[in-house]
Amino acid sequence: MGSTTVDHRDGPSPPAAVATLWRRDRTLTLTAASQLLLLVVFLVGIAVDPRTVGGEPVWLKPAKFAASLAVLAGTLAALTPSVPVSDRLWRWAAASVAVVSTGEIALIGGQALRGVESHFNTSTALDAAVYNAMGVLVFGVTLVLAVVTVQAWRGDTDTHPAFALGVRLGLAAFVLGALEAVPMTVLSTSTVSTAWVTLPVFGWAIPGDFRAAHFVGMHGLQVLPAAGLLAARGARAGRLRRPRLVVWAVAGLWSLLLAVGVAVAVVPLVA
Repeated sequence: MGSTTVDHRDGPSPPAAVATLWRRDRTLTLTAASQLLLLVVFLVGIAVDPRTVGGEPVWLKPAKFAASLAVLAGTLAALTPSVPVSDRLWRWAAASVAVVSTGEIALIGGQALRGVESHFNTSTALDAAVYNAMGVLVFGVTLVLAVVTVQAWRGDTDTHPAFALGVRLGLAAFVLGALEAVPMTVLSTSTVSTAWVTLPVFGWAIPGDFRAAHFVGMHGLQVLPAAGLLAARGARAGRLRRPRLVVWAVAGLWSLLLAVGVAVAVVPLVA
């Protein structure tokens, strides 16, 4: 990508990423900012609206999704100079993330306003239409980012090899994590068994809950580039001789965590 010219051989440091997001990609930066603003609105809603859905505050799910979408858009904006794809493809990807983020949060927030579930809710024709629309949006942006991932592995980049590897592996992990939504959609549920334990904060049921693997995979987009960035800096400082091996090791551990999440989810289905 050649639309932004910054010294990113080691990738964007967190302070530099925050300071240069607008210059790197305005579409993604605006998307992240709008989701953060909505997050504040939803948190206020949690504080002032006593309604619940499924035993949780009615505005909790919109708040979680706003936070997640803000992190996604912000991460992609920060990585913009370091993803070796054409400017045209990246513009399509950024626009897709913006459209899907806006549409998804509007649908989830709209269902919260009505006081009903947004996911796996087909109680009425309207609820089914909302749920199906959410599925189409997510599938569409996953497909676009899958194309970006394939092209990124084929493209050349002047970033440090360790950071470049982390970016590529992070994109691949995100796509795999996003695809974890497929079994949930097919089964029309995220949980397929009675929980032995429910994880605090997240609310995941163990075993039989696909959301853990979904979360781990998608957040590889943050963890693996960060590993690549740190490995690259270690190599430049003379502390690491094989920084790419470090990135592969982190990716291996992250893949193992993802595999455990998948196994824990499917055990009740095959037991």
